[in-house]
Amino acid sequence: MNKVHQYQGITGLKNIAKHVGMNPSTLATRVIEHKWPIEKAVNTPVKKAGSRTAKKVDAISVKTVFGVRFPDELSPLWRLSLGMKFKQKKVEAE
Repeated sequence: MNKVHQYQGITGLKNIAKHVGMNPSTLATRVIEHKWPIEKAVNTPVKKAGSRTAKKVDAISVKTVFGVRFPDELSPLWRLSLGMKFKQKKVEAE
């Protein structure tokens, strides 16, 4: 049996939710699943999305940067493969 819900002269959960500016599924969950009275369901503030969950650390925002401490000590081939500019050692003629 479907129960007809009425609030301030408005009939139906969808219409009531639209009238009070609430998501219809939130209102339906409160009234049908939680068995709240319609007045409590309408007058209880809606929590913002994600307010119940812990803050998740974005994996992309946490970076570990590995650097080369002494780039001058790298071989020319490594410097080339890493895209680093390298100076050729000057060979003095004897």
